[in-house]
Amino acid sequence: MTRKTLMALGLAATLTVPAAMAAQEQGTVTSDSAAMAKGRQYTDWFYQKEFSQLWEVMGPQMRQALGGSESILPTVWSQVNSQVGQETEVVEEEVTQAQGLWVYLRRARYSGFLGIILVQFAMDENGTVGGFFVRPAQ
Repeated sequence: MTRKTLMALGLAATLTVPAAMAAQEQGTVTSDSAAMAKGRQYTDWFYQKEFSQLWEVMGPQMRQALGGSESILPTVWSQVNSQVGQETEVVEEEVTQAQGLWVYLRRARYSGFLGIILVQFAMDENGTVGGFFVRPAQ
């Protein structure tokens, strides 16, 4: 998989949705620390191949952007793993708010890539994911 393909996967999966999505029982996100904890949890689920749990927190538009099937997540994981390897160091994490969503952004180093890789989850106040990507920093 090329860098362009990795970037395209990230861009295709990046989607913002209204904060008023149907509530899911994932716990509320009402502070930077809560958003940081959720972002870390979702990233861990992706890394540990806990795809069912991750799929459950994806909002309907995010699911649609990913092709409507949970089966895409192992494919995305495999592509990321084969292209950049495994995370070796978290360089920086931050939480911001944009368009009514909490945005968790992780900058990290990976075993098979010389640059920085970004992992992002955008979520509403219910922890429902409306945006997700893994891509090289520009």
